[in-house]
Amino acid sequence: MMIAALGVISQIFSTHFGPGIGGDATIYITSARNLLAGQGLGLITANGNFRLLPYFPPLYPLVLACFGLFGSDLVIIAKVLNIILFGIFIWLIGFVTYLLKRSATFSVLAAFLVATSPVLVPVFSWAMAEPLAMVLGFGSMAFLIPVLQQPRNSHHRWRLWAGITAGLSMLTRYSNLAFPLTGAIGLWVLSGQGIRRKLVDAILYLSISALPTAIWLVIDLLSTSTISSRAVESSLGMTQRLISLSPALREVFLFWLVPDSWVSSPPYPKVANTVFVIAGILVLITWMVIVFRSFYIKKALSKVDPGLQFTILLFVFILVYLVVISAVYIVTYPPITIGSRMLSPVHVAVLWLIVMLAILSLEISGAKLVEGSRLHFLPGMILVSLFFVVGWYGWRSLRIVQQNYALGLGFNSLAWQHSPTIQVVRGLPEDAILVTNEEMAILFLTGRRAYPMMEIYLSRPLDETSFPDNTLPRFGESEVPGDTGQQLFHQGRALLVLFNSISDQLQSIYGNHTSDRVRSMQAGLKVIFCGEDGCVYGNP
Repeated sequence: MMIAALGVISQIFSTHFGPGIGGDATIYITSARNLLAGQGLGLITANGNFRLLPYFPPLYPLVLACFGLFGSDLVIIAKVLNIILFGIFIWLIGFVTYLLKRSATFSVLAAFLVATSPVLVPVFSWAMAEPLAMVLGFGSMAFLIPVLQQPRNSHHRWRLWAGITAGLSMLTRYSNLAFPLTGAIGLWVLSGQGIRRKLVDAILYLSISALPTAIWLVIDLLSTSTISSRAVESSLGMTQRLISLSPALREVFLFWLVPDSWVSSPPYPKVANTVFVIAGILVLITWMVIVFRSFYIKKALSKVDPGLQFTILLFVFILVYLVVISAVYIVTYPPITIGSRMLSPVHVAVLWLIVMLAILSLEISGAKLVEGSRLHFLPGMILVSLFFVVGWYGWRSLRIVQQNYALGLGFNSLAWQHSPTIQVVRGLPEDAILVTNEEMAILFLTGRRAYPMMEIYLSRPLDETSFPDNTLPRFGESEVPGDTGQQLFHQGRALLVLFNSISDQLQSIYGNHTSDRVRSMQAGLKVIFCGEDGCVYGNP
């Protein structure tokens, strides 16, 4: 409980100015507000049409709306909810670890790893669905423990709770399909029953966990004619995604090991970063092979050891989640973002897996499973290593919390809250039509709806052959499919609110020609306002 309290305190400081709010968080909060206002769970677009919650499953905004019935501001609700969930999550990891192996030392270490993780502290600081999804998902794995231990004693209630929580996790984040799949694999491989019974249990579990999301997808399909408002990527796009997947995963894994600033500019030869990632993966795989081989081939300990079963579940989850995320990233459009937040469940599973492998390794040492070896040094080495990781993580997370406390996060940061451009937008006539590259920032900070710049959304250059002649058209004269905002701007009926973030947004599209595109976009436009973080333009 003390470690959970430490995590809660860190989140209180990290969200000093409010929880992190970005584009996705704005969609969640605005959708919940619209539901409370009787308009439905979704967004009102700039042209006044209602759009069902785009891209995302509905549980998180539904939870926000439920608490919003009591009249509290949804941003505050999101902050308090995440703080409480972080405390619960830390307690869950430590409590389940203790139940599995009755080791107070390692349960404390597991809880500390989660509480100090530089990946999880930011994730729980943002008003996003991951905290709720992870608590439900890993809770579902915990509910499976008694089912796998005594499958013939008909633990129907635990199986039911496992299926429900796994299903609700997927209803919070689609990527958490990995939890139901992992549970089904666990029931099939680890339950120790006959094939027919295994099949029945796995199908029943999947049916229970799939039902909530299946109902939502039917609603989504009937309302939008797509599943989660996504489409299938072209074959060329799939090839490009496949090529970019490995570097993206490498960056995420590297951040688990070193500070973010060292990822791009390390204080040592940059090739070492690749070595760190490869070595980390190889060490973890080798460690797992040694432990599993010792248990299954040497047969010195029971095959139904709950710690070993849960370790296998964690390993299966890591593989399944990576396969699911990779498939979605490669196949669907618009693309998901491969980042620390997206892979935070894998991070948790890896940390927990390391702790469980450490416990099992000590049991192997105590049972003398490795013939002829002297392993008296093993307990001390493992404990020292884990305490070092806790200290390393704690130092990194402290710096993250200090920065969040001083500057804020996302649209709740000091920079956005005091944005000169936002102040100008607030003062524009209410009937002014806006087009912008930051429509979610304008929506959250001013309550005004704006048309997005489709050039960013489509993630495709207008015409690369015009470079380096710099002949790309200015905004309002580009032919971008479905770009209603640009058409209105061309007609002189809309204003362009262009934030400085436009360069970063276009970087992946135009590469070295980004600055040329930004200049050509603004060339000859009527400047209404220009400040340190953006400008407002009219069509001349």
